[in-house]
Amino acid sequence: MISIFYDVPLWPSALIFILVFGAIAMAGTLAARKYLTQTIDREPKWGDICQVFSNAIIVFYGLLVALIIVATYQDFSTASSSTQTEANEISHSYRLIEAFPEPDRGRMQDDIKAYLDCVLEKEWPAQSQGANPTRLCRQEVTNFLDKLYKFEPTTNRQNAIYQETLSAYGDFLDARRGRLGEVNQTIPAVLWVIVYVGAISTLASIFLLPVKSMRMHILISLMASTTLALMIFVIAAMDDPFRGELKIEPTQYEDLRISFDPLAEPQSVRPKGIA
Repeated sequence: MISIFYDVPLWPSALIFILVFGAIAMAGTLAARKYLTQTIDREPKWGDICQVFSNAIIVFYGLLVALIIVATYQDFSTASSSTQTEANEISHSYRLIEAFPEPDRGRMQDDIKAYLDCVLEKEWPAQSQGANPTRLCRQEVTNFLDKLYKFEPTTNRQNAIYQETLSAYGDFLDARRGRLGEVNQTIPAVLWVIVYVGAISTLASIFLLPVKSMRMHILISLMASTTLALMIFVIAAMDDPFRGELKIEPTQYEDLRISFDPLAEPQSVRPKGIA
């Protein structure tokens, strides 16, 4: 989807979709009735032909759009799940480290705080703009890992907690890679072309229906165009899980940063006015 779409508020952009498709439906219906009336009148079986043709297009296009909506929602859910898992494993690691002796405990916990600050102040704004933030917080991740590998447990209890911390950190890295992997994983341009061409073809099949009443014909076309507009709008709104008003917010990271250090006030990456 074009980047400017994500800069427009949610409901105005939905209205734009409906109005654009409605204008196409209105113009197409009027043009078909004006220029194809004689052709339609000369073909006695035109109604049957159009009905079969229209039904076939609607079925195939409806199936295509339904599959795309499901796939888009699954990608959105996967990104949300990766984000939640990453935050959970950060919290888990931080709490486990509390069993380590000083100064190792303080240094590793500081690295986790630095990572959260980096995510909130650098990674999240970058991915909200469609940029790839893979390298922005790599140093913070490495700093913690270096200290964790250098730590040497001195008791059985510390060794058990150390192994659990390594496991939690591995899960954190997997979740982080999952989140970053979802950035810019949008529908390919060629598929968008198919979606829009299919929408126009579906509307065109309705333009050709031999409906005697012009008002009824226009009403049918507008109803179809509104439905198509809303389905395509849903796909576009969820296409990139980290952009637009439906984007995944860093709420878990903000809450963690405050819980780790109540005096800290991490920079919020949310635009003003959005809850």
